[in-house]
Amino acid sequence: MWDGMAVSGVRHGAVVTAYFPGQPLIDLVALLEQECEQVVIVDNTPGWGGFCSALASERVVVLQQGENRGLGSALNIGVRALRDVGIEAATLWDQDSLPAPGYMSRLAESTTGHASWPYVISGGCHGTSAPYISGDDSELEPVIRLITSGMFLPIATYNKVGPFREEFFVDMIDTEYSLRARAAGVRLLRAPGLVINHHLGDAAKSAHALGFRTRTTGHPVWRQYWIARNTAILLHEFRTVDPKAIRSIRHDTFRWYARAIVGGPSRVSTALALVKGLHDGRTRTVDLRYGPPVTSVKERR
Repeated sequence: MWDGMAVSGVRHGAVVTAYFPGQPLIDLVALLEQECEQVVIVDNTPGWGGFCSALASERVVVLQQGENRGLGSALNIGVRALRDVGIEAATLWDQDSLPAPGYMSRLAESTTGHASWPYVISGGCHGTSAPYISGDDSELEPVIRLITSGMFLPIATYNKVGPFREEFFVDMIDTEYSLRARAAGVRLLRAPGLVINHHLGDAAKSAHALGFRTRTTGHPVWRQYWIARNTAILLHEFRTVDPKAIRSIRHDTFRWYARAIVGGPSRVSTALALVKGLHDGRTRTVDLRYGPPVTSVKERR
């Protein structure tokens, strides 16, 4: 149980974003309460969010938005809430992620001891197996980008880099923030020995193609649109700022598109969504037909 002492000399909190949450959120908050001075749940569930309200406690604050304002907005609201009460660093969490016990303290210790502190962002590795800690988790390796869930973000770095990009709504927000942080001279580091149980999309929706099941994330069509749109924007904006990172991201993006079209669900609709997303990214427009649904937790994944 958290004993009131700051983690590694740094007052540490957590931000959890929620949208039609379930049992995984309860498990995550129970763990975060043991390691964080304060946990802020930003609930984007439309209407009254009784589920999250029931989790409020002395160290858990629930901020009801009443509508889905997007991931970027929720992250900014949560980080600012921690900043307002003097928290010096925050870990950011999706509602369906679960770190191993000790994740925050171990990551905080290695990050605060890094030469680039406090202008450094760190994170663990993501998988779908049971969370565990293996290897030497004190070693941090440089990376081009980090996933938001599990990200250890010093408030000083947030103040330097600026807020998360709310226009992107849900997808590529972490990649854009990573690129902007690199441009501001912030180091991005990953701890290979710290593993997070994190479900990315729904791989079970992968389709059979050419006689075998093509591995994809199974993201719904509306998410594919936002991924394509937002990727097109950041590839253009950072093409001369960070060409090394852009080459890597462009390569990963082409592989993503190919797999989604060949082996993903609703392949024709997905292909059309990707084309439309690329077009809208170049023209900086938004097709509201691809707005996120508000009735199903499965569509949020």
